[in-house]
Amino acid sequence: MITISNNKRAITINYQNGERCFAVQKNDCGIMLEGGLVQVYDSGKKDRVHNLDYNDISSPSVSSPKELFDLLELYVNGDTVWNKFGYNADLDTGGQEIIAEWGGSFDPKTDIMTAADTFTITYSTGVDGSGTTGATSLLFTYVDANNESNTGIHTLGSSGSDVTTFTGVGINRVVVLSNGGLGWNASKITIKATTDDTIQATIPALGSVTQQCIFHTDIGSSFDANWLTFNALKDSGGGSSPRVTFYGYSFSKVTQTRYEILRHTIDTSDQSYVSFSPGQDFSIGGREVLYFTAETTANNVLVNCRFSGVKRKT
Repeated sequence: MITISNNKRAITINYQNGERCFAVQKNDCGIMLEGGLVQVYDSGKKDRVHNLDYNDISSPSVSSPKELFDLLELYVNGDTVWNKFGYNADLDTGGQEIIAEWGGSFDPKTDIMTAADTFTITYSTGVDGSGTTGATSLLFTYVDANNESNTGIHTLGSSGSDVTTFTGVGINRVVVLSNGGLGWNASKITIKATTDDTIQATIPALGSVTQQCIFHTDIGSSFDANWLTFNALKDSGGGSSPRVTFYGYSFSKVTQTRYEILRHTIDTSDQSYVSFSPGQDFSIGGREVLYFTAETTANNVLVNCRFSGVKRKT
């Protein structure tokens, strides 16, 4: 029997007859996977390779070679898995709109923050905030003034408009950290950059988490998106089934340039859903923003998007 434990820079393999520490990477060349075997380098013997059959591994979280690969890679590198999700409930004709709860056009040159600023939070008094049964505090996962990943907690007041004590240049997620008994936020919570008043995140009423297909990388990381799905549905108004085109972009904060990395059109009279699991990931570098938009040939279209990937330290 083999079990795996994490000590950050190496994997400890526990056998029935003892314990040994193995480095999963050799000269940073990465993990090699062949068939059902994982090649693991013995940390005590420079060139020795151990082939481990994943079927022999006693770990409830590992059921395939890919899951083992991801497990070892994340443990050794300190990487993190991200799942992002969002929707636009009212996509109309007239151009591309961001796939985020607030919708509308999205210009990366103005809507993506370039200078660090505080965040202004607005919410409905009496139902959210101090002394209410709704949301009482929020947890931010954001990129800070030094372009590093960070987290911050903000306790809501009672005025309906607060300003954070921390500053940042982009938000990856905000969740309701605590509530007064309701179990979620009662009203929509909007978070804007304080100075230029651009929307950086929203938490829909009753949702407790942001819904936006936007991801910021920090200065020391890259992001490899390995799964992506889109869905489109004519929500109301009648008329013919529209064609909906989805776009993926990477915006570099270094070059101040937007790069189109994906375009796909679906005819909703024929299909409403598409999914991508590329053999090679969609990869973006540090200080970039990955985001998705949609365009339609008819009004009143609901679009949903979800993507997953690994943020890797570089």
